Amino acid sequence: TYDFRYEMSIFLAQLLLGTAAMTLLFAAGVCDCPPLDLGTLRKSIPLAFWFFVYVVTGLGSLRSLTVPTWSALRRLTAIFILVFDWRYDGKVAPVRIWLSVLFMLMGALVAAAGD
Repeated sequence: TYDFRYEMSIFLAQLLLGTAAMTLLFAAGVCDCPPLDLGTLRKSIPLAFWFFVYVVTGLGSLRSLTVPTWSALRRLTAIFILVFDWRYDGKVAPVRIWLSVLFMLMGALVAAAGD
């Protein structure tokens, strides 16, 4: 393991840089944002919370995993999403999406295997 201890610093830097970039893009008129209403906020809060959990747990796992292994495990998320969409929503992704996800996963597994 790399004994990485500063995952929250990376998370904070990502949040600050992302917010600054979006603020600049909105100010320059490159992006447009619809007005925020209470309904949209109610829908967005659970998404924001689970994204926060996803990022914090992912970065926290760097304490005990090497980067290639972490990357291979992270790529499994896309497979789970495709399977759960098919199983519970009945949505079947196009073959090209399945193939691209499988190729990404295979590449990550090859990198992790040599680790």
